Amino acid sequence: MLKPTLAKVTPLRKETKKLLVQMIERVIASSDGMERIHGVDTSYVVSFSDNTLVVSVGSSAPMPDASPLEFLTEKYGEPAQLFAGPSSITPGVIIFYMVWENFN
Repeated sequence: MLKPTLAKVTPLRKETKKLLVQMIERVIASSDGMERIHGVDTSYVVSFSDNTLVVSVGSSAPMPDASPLEFLTEKYGEPAQLFAGPSSITPGVIIFYMVWENFN
C-alpha cells in the first residue's frame, strides 16, 4: 500500500466514513461532479471525471491529513497517486490528495 511519509493519520469516526462513501457514491452517480464538506478543522472534497476519482482532505494542521487513506484503500483499492500541497485559496491549509484512475 502507498503510504505518505510525513502525514497526520488519526482514526476516522464511523460517521465520517459513512459520509465519505455517500459523497463518493453521489459524485460517481453524477458521472462528472464534485461534492464538498467543510468541517471545523478538516474539509473533504470528492470529484469524479473521466473515470478518475479524487478525494482530498484539507486541514490547517502543519502536516497533510491522510486519515481516510487506509479506509478508502480497503474499500476501493490502492490509489494510483498520493500527493499533498498548500491550498491556493486558503493560506495555511495543506491538502492531501488521493487519486484512483480507471475507477469503476
